[in-house]
Amino acid sequence: MKESPGHKKQGGKTMKRGEKMSIDQKRKIGEANKKSLKGMRLSEAHKMHIGDSKRGIPFTEDHKQKISESRLGDKNPLWKGDEVRYKGLHKWIRMHKPCQTNCALCGQVKPLELANLSGEYKRDIEDFIWACRQCHRKYDKRKRDEKKNEKTKA
Repeated sequence: MKESPGHKKQGGKTMKRGEKMSIDQKRKIGEANKKSLKGMRLSEAHKMHIGDSKRGIPFTEDHKQKISESRLGDKNPLWKGDEVRYKGLHKWIRMHKPCQTNCALCGQVKPLELANLSGEYKRDIEDFIWACRQCHRKYDKRKRDEKKNEKTKA
């Protein structure tokens, strides 16, 4: 019997296009593919051909979202956790702490910046407030003076 182009042979059984494979069939195919490609080295020309065949195919918005989510936070290879530096920590806080319109210290509507409360630069959103420049400077000066007084007392 001659097979039509809409049919393909799968493990001795002719499958119709669109017919679902069983989990067992998928497992067998996966194992066969692993064995046949294991240790196989591709030539540079073959690698280029594979790259060229995928180039120009746009990702769907759903796929872009999944890629983005798969690399958020500690899943990102560049994630430094608590070893982040000053600039990187402020950037992370700006992205995750909702911006306010009023200064948290004086309540006036002015351009705001992030002020660290504890003096320990840790990745904790609650350890930062939005303050105007004037209040931020006053707050930091008061914290420095408190630390200086603690050192002189000890």
